[in-house]
Amino acid sequence: MAAHRPTIILNAVFGPIESYKDDVLTEQIIQFGAHTRPELAFLLSVVRPGDRIFDLGAHIGTFTIPLAKTIGAEGRLLAVEPEVDNFNLLRRNVLANRLEDRVILRQALVAPVRRRYAPSYVSNNSGATHFAPESGWIYRGSPMAKPVSLDQLSEQYFVPDIVKMDIEGAEMWAIDQSQVFRSQQPILYAEISDKQLQRFGASVQQLDTLLRSLGYRFFKNVGPRNAANDRFAAAELSSLMSGGAFFDVLSLPADHPRLESVPNRPLD
Repeated sequence: MAAHRPTIILNAVFGPIESYKDDVLTEQIIQFGAHTRPELAFLLSVVRPGDRIFDLGAHIGTFTIPLAKTIGAEGRLLAVEPEVDNFNLLRRNVLANRLEDRVILRQALVAPVRRRYAPSYVSNNSGATHFAPESGWIYRGSPMAKPVSLDQLSEQYFVPDIVKMDIEGAEMWAIDQSQVFRSQQPILYAEISDKQLQRFGASVQQLDTLLRSLGYRFFKNVGPRNAANDRFAAAELSSLMSGGAFFDVLSLPADHPRLESVPNRPLD
């Protein structure tokens, strides 16, 4: 990504947001009012005032801002983003929406902590930026976003009720190493891609086995991923493998009281 990439201020359905010009995400906000708007509504359906949330891979705040507005002043949200330009936009967007009373910002990479990483950029798609293991840091002279674990974040800040996770393949590692997932069983909303998981030597099948062993059930929005409305159609998945090559999953423990909030129909 070029330094000082031009930005534009947009009016999303949840408030103002500054985004990159000529970016896939920006075009979605202009056309639909939000990035993956039905997916956002799907996650918000299980969020309550006062919730404590981790937004891991917060990017520029397209989920951070509406989540923070939903949890209210009594809630807390930790937004973690490793890429320096994205993080700077995230901070400005949180301030522009006057959410600093409930949002904690952290520039960090949720990934195995004893390795080094370098960013890999995709032209005109800032949301596809990922960090690959490298022999050294390549970070354009910016402060390094050091890798951290989910439990380290919990110890420093708070134990989350909900974890939104978009960390480009490190999901299996983040959950497997976490005592928080084993003891507290937070609601999980995560991007699922076998191709991305392979970056860290994992697979969708392994993630499926892990989450099932922790007592989770899986739900997917089988309606449009992008639309100019907040409608979604939730269906329970028999396994993560049945969700497709790339999708978002909402996972709740089998005895979680908010399961009743998930409109559900069997997936054929």
